[in-house]
Amino acid sequence: MMKRTVIIIIGIALCIMIAGVISSSAQNIDTERMDRDLKVASNVLKSMVNQGNDFFRMGGRNDIEAEYVEGYGVIFTLPSRGMVFMPSPSRSRVVVRSDEARSEADQLRREALKDRKERADWEDATVKVAPPAEILELGESSENTIETIKTFLVDYTNLIGQLKSSDKVMVKMKNNMNFDFQVFVEDGDMVFGDQGSFGRLSAEIEVSDINNYRSGKISRVDALEKVVVTKNEPEEVEEDLRLFSNILKTVYESGISKTYFMTSRPGVERLKDFGVIYHAKVYSSNPRGFGENRQHDMPTLGLNDISQDERDNKVKELYMPFIETLKDNLVEYGRTIRSLKGDESIVLKTRLTSCEECGIPESVELTIKASVLKEYGSGKINKNSAVGKITVKESGKQ
Repeated sequence: MMKRTVIIIIGIALCIMIAGVISSSAQNIDTERMDRDLKVASNVLKSMVNQGNDFFRMGGRNDIEAEYVEGYGVIFTLPSRGMVFMPSPSRSRVVVRSDEARSEADQLRREALKDRKERADWEDATVKVAPPAEILELGESSENTIETIKTFLVDYTNLIGQLKSSDKVMVKMKNNMNFDFQVFVEDGDMVFGDQGSFGRLSAEIEVSDINNYRSGKISRVDALEKVVVTKNEPEEVEEDLRLFSNILKTVYESGISKTYFMTSRPGVERLKDFGVIYHAKVYSSNPRGFGENRQHDMPTLGLNDISQDERDNKVKELYMPFIETLKDNLVEYGRTIRSLKGDESIVLKTRLTSCEECGIPESVELTIKASVLKEYGSGKINKNSAVGKITVKESGKQ
C-alpha cells in the first residue's frame, strides 16, 4: 500500500512538472518567426496605406516600425518623415492661407530650384491664392487612412502568429504627422500646398475580437466596430516618466558610463492600461577615418585610436556588464516612477551598438512591474530581489 502511494505521488509530481514545462514553452516566443511575421504584415500595411490614400505616399526607406511587446501585443508605427504628399486630381487647387505664407514658400522654393532649369518655369508662372473656403482640409484624407488601418487590423493581423487572445494590435502614427508646403503645376501656374498636420492617430483591436471574427462568432461589421480609434488627442505622459528618461540619459553619458553610452534621451511611449515603453539607443565608440585606416575612440573606457578588431572585442566584453548596469539602474532609478498602477509594466527597449559578427543581440528588452519598484522603494524587498524579477528578452543577432 505504501509503495503504491509513493508511486501515485511520484506520478502526480511528474504530471505537474510536465505541465509546467509545457506551460513555460507555450509562453515562449519564437523571435525569428515573430520578426518574419511582423515584416510581412508591415509590408501589407504599407501597401494598403499607399493604395488607399490619394493624398500621400510612404517613402521607400521610411518603413513602418513593428514590435512585439510581451504583455501588450504588437505595435505598428507609421513613420513621421518620408511622406510624399500628392494632391489628387479632384483636389488640385491646394493653396496657401496668407500672403506671408506664400512669400515664405516662394523664397524656399526659389532657393531649392536655384541653378536648375525649373527656375525659368517658376519665374514665368503665376501664383494663385484662393479664399479660405477653397483650402484643402485633411479630414477626408484622414478618414480614408483610418478606414484603411481598420481594414488591416480586422482582415490581415491574422498573418501574425503566436499572439494570445489577451494581446492587442495597434497601428499609430509617430507623434504628429506634420507636413510642409508643397508645390505643383496646374495649367501652367504654380500652386502652393498648405501647411498642416494629421495630428495624433492610433487604432487598436484586441486579438480576441479578431479570433471571434475569424471563427464566425461576430460579423465583419461588428469586428470593425471593435477597433478603438483615437484622433487628435495629445499624448499624455506623466512628468515622472519623462524624469526617468532624463535620468537614464544622464547615467549613460559617455563621461559617466563604464560600458556603452547614450547620445540622446530615450523616447517615452505611454500605453493605457499597460504601462510605459522606453526606446533607447546605445553606442560604444566614435569612429574616425574610413576603410582599413578607420580608428575608434571608446570614451567610456578612455581608449583612443584603437583598431576595428580591438573595438569589436571590447564591445563583446562590455555586453554582459552593460546588461547588469541596465538592470541595476532600472531598479535603482525606476523608484522615481510613481504614476503607474502596480500591475502596469515598465519596458526598456534598447538598440545596441553595432558590431558585425560579434554575436551580441541587435536589441534587448527589460521588463519589470511597477509593483516591484514600489516594494523596493518602500523597503519591503531588497535590490537583489527586485533585480531578480526583471525579465530580459534579446532580439536579433549581430
